[in-house]
Order: sequence, then C-alpha cells, then structure tokens
Amino acid sequence: MEYVIKRVLYRLRWNWWLSMLIVIEIAMGISVFTYSSNLHYSLVKEENKIKEQKRDLVLEILSKEEDAEENVALTWQDYKEIQQLSEGEAYIYIGIPGFYSTSDKNYNYTVLLVDYEKANLEKTSSYWGSNVQELMNQELLVDLELQNKTLPETLDKEVWSTQEGEIVLQDCILIPITFMEEMQDEIASSWIHIEWNSTKMKNVEETIEKVETYLTAAHGDYFSYRIYYPEIELRNNSEKTRTSIQAISKASELFLVMFFVGMLLIFHLLFEHRKETYGISMACGANRGQLFKEIFVEILILSGVGTIVGSGIGVLLTYHLNLQIMIEYIEVVGDFRTILWNIMICFVISFVISMTVYRKLRRERIVQLLKG
Repeated sequence: MEYVIKRVLYRLRWNWWLSMLIVIEIAMGISVFTYSSNLHYSLVKEENKIKEQKRDLVLEILSKEEDAEENVALTWQDYKEIQQLSEGEAYIYIGIPGFYSTSDKNYNYTVLLVDYEKANLEKTSSYWGSNVQELMNQELLVDLELQNKTLPETLDKEVWSTQEGEIVLQDCILIPITFMEEMQDEIASSWIHIEWNSTKMKNVEETIEKVETYLTAAHGDYFSYRIYYPEIELRNNSEKTRTSIQAISKASELFLVMFFVGMLLIFHLLFEHRKETYGISMACGANRGQLFKEIFVEILILSGVGTIVGSGIGVLLTYHLNLQIMIEYIEVVGDFRTILWNIMICFVISFVISMTVYRKLRRERIVQLLKG
C-alpha cells in the first residue's frame, strides 16, 4: 500500500495544476452544501424543540419607546391578575442577569423568579444551580432572607426556552416569584417569559383577548403585548426560509454534479494518456486489482482534500455569513450529520469514478495497453 501511495503522490505532484483545479471544484460544491445543510438542520432543530415544549402559547412583550426600560412591563399585581384570567394556568418566570467576580474566577449567572408552587419548591428557600453553588456563601441574596439550598438534580439538568434564548438552570439562582415587588427595580432591566398550555384552558381565544387587553390597558403606553403560538408562527415564517435553503441546496448539487462530470471526463482522458504506464505495470507483475487501488486512492485523495477544505469553508459560512435567510430567533449552528453527508459524498464520488475507469482498464489487454 505504501508503494501505491508513493506512485499516487508522484502523479499528483506531476499534474499539480490539474489536482488544484479538481480540489477547488469539489471544495466549492461541498462548502455550499455544508452551508445549506446546516441551515436546514438548524431550522429542523428549532421546529422539533418547539414541538417538544409542554406549553404552546407564549406572550411577546415589545418596547414602544427608548426609555421603556425605566418602566416595568409586568408587576406583582399583573401577575395575580393574569393568573386569575388564565385560571391559574400561566407559567411565568423572570430572569435577572447577574455578574460576580472572585479573585480567580468570573461568574455570569441569572436570578430566576419562579412560581414555586408549579415547580414544587419550598417558598422559604433559594435554589442554586450546580455551576453557581460556589457563590452560596457570598451573601448575594442576603436581603431576601431565604435559606440557600442546592437545586434538585431533576431541575438542575433542565434547559428552558425563552424569547431571549435557552436558560440553563445550572447557571441560575431560583427565588420565589412572590419577591417581584422587592425586586421591582431589577425587573425593569430583565426579561419576562409567560407561557400557557392551551389544552388545559377552557376558552383559549377569550383568555388570550382578556390578558392582552388587560396588559395593554396597564402598560400600553410603553409596551405592546401579543400572545401567539410559536409552532404556528415558525411554520408561517419558515416558508420563505425553506425556499431559500432549497435554492442554495440546488446550487450546491449543481456544483457537485459539475465536479463529478468534470472529474469523470478528466480521469477518462488521463486513462488514455496512462495506458502505456498501466501496460508496463501489468507486464512487470501488477494485477488489475492493484491498479484499481492506485486509481481509487488518487481520486480519493483529491476528493478528500476538497471535502476537508469545503467543509471548513462551509462551517465558517455557517457561523459568519448572514444572508437574512433564517428567522432572527433561530440559532444557526453546524451539525455533525452534515459532516457525515460530506464523507459519504466523497467516498461515493471516488468509488463511482474509480469503477468507471477500472471497467475500461478491464476491457484492455496488456498488448493493447502497451501500444498506448
């Protein structure tokens, strides 16, 4: 095998300009394919995440004025009124970002006001996630006179989704939502999340209208309120996104087809130029299986290098290229399935082209090959 690799590397070095052209072609196709595939999987991931949520209704709160932060979008009185209008089915939590620095470490955490009755927690305690338990003795919440406890393991593993992103409870300090009045000033600069399970509500549309009307009457000068179904909203907004992703995907497929056809023609042409070389190798004792290995390894190296380069470029495009395709609250990330697809494409193209060239080799006798 070492001998085969040396012969292949010699040929690639001899035809370096042709090798570079082939690598560039497949890198272009793979990079665009990687980008479109990551967009697709990011959209699917968001859809699945929304489907898995226990509650399907969410309140959207938007600021109307620049100085709206000086006002509070939700008060303790609002909380009690919303629960009454929602027949106690509203699930509310409020996040207040915090920062604490020690001599050797910085901590970014979130103080999370939670309905303890719904979370089955003791009202006289604060609960600390596993990543912030080192701060339990720093008297961060001393004014609230709560007993510090570690967050139960079942909750510590949870990640809650909000309009502001995902909340990892390991990084949170949970306190009762009854402290809303004491922390009114901090809530003004925090985020508020309210959600419902529509299946547990008797009259969904009527409840939505009542809650929106109440909040608008109370804070409508500074904030706008809208209750919506995230799954339906995503489905409606993602139609254009899907069309754009499909267009990019078709462009990548076109690049790959062009690469495949181009590489197929190039290696069929190279076969004609290498007939005499193949004939000499077989006359010296090489069999057709060994020659197939040479052909396959040469094509695999070219497509492999192109795939690696294209995958790297595609990942960079995923995280740094914003074509305004995705909905703003969908996080676009790389997906391991894309890499698996790239590897499979690389091997399939290499094998198919190698087999087509090998079939021509099998039809030729040694004498015919030596004549060139």
